[in-house]
Amino acid sequence: MTAPPIPAQAADSAAPAAPVSRRRRRLMLTLFIVVVVTLFALTALLEPRTSTRPLAPDNPGGNGAMATARILEEQGVDVREVRAWSELQRQAESGSTVFVPHARMLRSGQVEQLLGTGADVVLAGQLRVGDPLMEELPLSTSRVSTQTASASCPERHAAAAGEIEVSQVVVPDGAPDELELCFPAGDGGAWATWPQDGGTVTYLASPEVVSNGMLAEYGHAALTFRTLGAHETLLWYLPPDLEAAGAVDDSVPMVPPALWTIGAVLAAAVALLGLAQGRGMGPVVVEVMPVTVPSAETTFGRGRLYRRSGARDHSAAALRAGSISRMATSLGLPRSAGRDSIIDAVVRASGHPREDVAGTLYGPPPPDDGSLLHLSTTLDALEKEVRRP
Repeated sequence: MTAPPIPAQAADSAAPAAPVSRRRRRLMLTLFIVVVVTLFALTALLEPRTSTRPLAPDNPGGNGAMATARILEEQGVDVREVRAWSELQRQAESGSTVFVPHARMLRSGQVEQLLGTGADVVLAGQLRVGDPLMEELPLSTSRVSTQTASASCPERHAAAAGEIEVSQVVVPDGAPDELELCFPAGDGGAWATWPQDGGTVTYLASPEVVSNGMLAEYGHAALTFRTLGAHETLLWYLPPDLEAAGAVDDSVPMVPPALWTIGAVLAAAVALLGLAQGRGMGPVVVEVMPVTVPSAETTFGRGRLYRRSGARDHSAAALRAGSISRMATSLGLPRSAGRDSIIDAVVRASGHPREDVAGTLYGPPPPDDGSLLHLSTTLDALEKEVRRP
């Protein structure tokens, strides 16, 4: 017994079922891509990785201080950005430094509270008439024409810097006899330090020396790293009402940085839509491509920055620490490896005399810029020999 034939009309109506199903799948894929792109765009806009706040440690712009924070971290300083006053009081302790790049944000009595924790306090920026802090500090600030000034004082941090650019100065007013005023200009000086309430207060009238745009000029790097890196912990105080107080960032770009990322994601989404609507081209083949960044680029770049700034002691220490860490990793040494173990391993890998390797990795700071450049070149060559199979 045979089945009855299918009517022609019924056969014709069943034929488009497969194309309709494919269109439905493509529509669902399109909606999924749109949702993913929208979520990614919102995340990129609402959670930026960097900021544009003046003198912030996460601001990579010219008026930011990301370079200072990163270099201090490489030198072993624990840099912590703190926004709440209660949190700052909790973390401040003996053996730490509190940096307030916008001193006018403090209120009367707060400097005394910080000194009561045993921390050293570094203040910066201009004070205005009527600011509560002016009643507590033995000084005021005033603007001067931009100029360079020599240390002209025996204080060790200032003397190491030698010369900085000055646009504002500290003017002592009933200051204690122990106050040291450095980098004189106009009626005062750009940098002052004095003991107060059992601690030390340092005032930097021209905080621009800490910024990314000016860190490599004159002796700014030496003064910055010595002042802010004096202790193992640096608390960087930036209250949340900084923008409301009038600290305007003139270098904020008209186009948000996240917009470029969103544009790239949208372009990728368009490409995916094209693939989804087009004919299948088979599975995607993934090829792993090795990426190698020569260590010389980092080594020479840091060497030039430090050499220009005059901070040879800090630069030599940072260059040596970076090279030792990379060579120890290449040689399979543990983090707990001591100085002798590292020297012996490098001697075996490179074939150089032990005294030469010890002098390169743990010798005294270079006495001049030429010696610093030679140290940078020698470290890079030694790294290449250690990594050589």
